[in-house]
Amino acid sequence: MVNDVEIREARAIDLEQIAAIDALCFPEGDADRERAAPGELEAGVAAGDITVAQDPTEIVGFLHVTRPSPRHTYIAAVGVRPEARNGGVGAALLDAFLKSLDGESRSVSSLSTVTSPRNLAMLRLLFSRGFVIRTIMRDYFGHCKDRFYCQLGIRSRFIDPDDRYLV
Repeated sequence: MVNDVEIREARAIDLEQIAAIDALCFPEGDADRERAAPGELEAGVAAGDITVAQDPTEIVGFLHVTRPSPRHTYIAAVGVRPEARNGGVGAALLDAFLKSLDGESRSVSSLSTVTSPRNLAMLRLLFSRGFVIRTIMRDYFGHCKDRFYCQLGIRSRFIDPDDRYLV
């Protein structure tokens, strides 16, 4: 818990608050942030793929993951209400998720996300948790909507001289 914030799995009753945070954090027309697609949050809650941070009165943040394959998990979104930012809520959500991964799956699975090169808060959070930028994806969400593809740095058992990291 971070200052009376409980981290827990989202429930259907939480959808309205999660959608409100999504709208606040990912406003229409913002080239650096993309809102969840229609039905995406509902599917995430139904699948148990959304975790929320709840203070005593409301949900203040959420983390949404998807699993494109059995060995790959993708962080689709981390959203925190503006008034709750810089209080460790995003870090608590990501830390709880990382802790939920058992040691074996964390060492052999791929954990990735994409973020705008201008989303400095997300980049700071990712870097502080061991993520690295693997590549830049030009026009990922459309013209001039570039994204960094970030992956949790997994220690290799060997060194590949052709494996390059941007950061």
